[in-house]
Amino acid sequence: MSLAVKKRKNFGTGAERRPWQRGEAAAAMSTVATLALAWLQQFGCCEAAAAVNGTLYGAVGPPPFVHPAWMDVGGNATSVGRVDVCALNACEAYVRMRDDLANAVRPINDKLSGEDGGRGGVAGDRGALLEARLQRLDRRLRSVEQPVWTITSGVSRWKRCNYGPCKCRTETHSVSCWRKDFEEIPPGQTLPYDVSAIDLSTNSIVSLHKDTFKGLTNLTELDLTDNDIDYVPTAIFNTLENLTKLRFHRNHLIEVPLLFKRNTKIQILDMSMNHIKQLPETLFQSTKNLVLLHLYGNKIEVFPKSIFKDLNKLEDLDLSANSLLEISSDIFRGVSSLKKVEIARKSIATTTLGGI
Repeated sequence: MSLAVKKRKNFGTGAERRPWQRGEAAAAMSTVATLALAWLQQFGCCEAAAAVNGTLYGAVGPPPFVHPAWMDVGGNATSVGRVDVCALNACEAYVRMRDDLANAVRPINDKLSGEDGGRGGVAGDRGALLEARLQRLDRRLRSVEQPVWTITSGVSRWKRCNYGPCKCRTETHSVSCWRKDFEEIPPGQTLPYDVSAIDLSTNSIVSLHKDTFKGLTNLTELDLTDNDIDYVPTAIFNTLENLTKLRFHRNHLIEVPLLFKRNTKIQILDMSMNHIKQLPETLFQSTKNLVLLHLYGNKIEVFPKSIFKDLNKLEDLDLSANSLLEISSDIFRGVSSLKKVEIARKSIATTTLGGI
């Protein structure tokens, strides 16, 4: 099968812009990053500052501020080895620095706009980039502040589990928090270490801490369907080595990091009806037991050619209702067990179909 599509108009890349424009953009990014990190360090928020560091400095180099907790005895920067107690929590710090950031960015954008003849090209691009990075920072800070489960291992662990707002079933080793109007993981809920299924669907959860499911090595089923989750930490599923079913349908996820490096037993994965725009090429490299994969209803424009490589057990693949510009028949190479494929050809500009 071969598919071809019309190319969209290219409005230019950063490499094509004049040197002074790139310099102004870097200065703008550096100013915002410096203010954000300074705010968080002022209040001793080491973990939150680490989130700022990882989010904002990809394009502008090393940070100009280094918290003392990140230094060794010689004054050299090290990785964050501990979490200090913040005078403000991460979300409060973010809210309080937001106005300062807006005041800092406004004159920079005005200057860029003026020097660009009022066309808004560079200023618009860089303004959108700054806005996206600040939104990413906001999501990461909210994740840092989220509560985690209290894990129990005593003889009465399942009895204690029923003291919380969720329904715990000893006979099935399952915990259901379905339709409880939760906006976060319930901090008063204890969770037995040997739980095998958790249902958090149909709530209003916005974010999750990276340690939400830490140590739940018996967990095989996790349902996060129909929430408002827009950010997932990279390491959140790392200890779920026996996970076989993950449902993430109907959330607000925008970016997908390499989430499944250690989830080698996963068979059913539903990430449909989110706002995902792109996927890492090696996202499914370790998930060779996948049987069902649903990615429909997102905003994906292009799938990397080898993204489904070696998924020999995959039978049901749904890529429909995306914003596909092109799709190569190469992505199905080696996917030998496919029985059902949905691509939604009408969402692609022009196609020439051969066969799978």
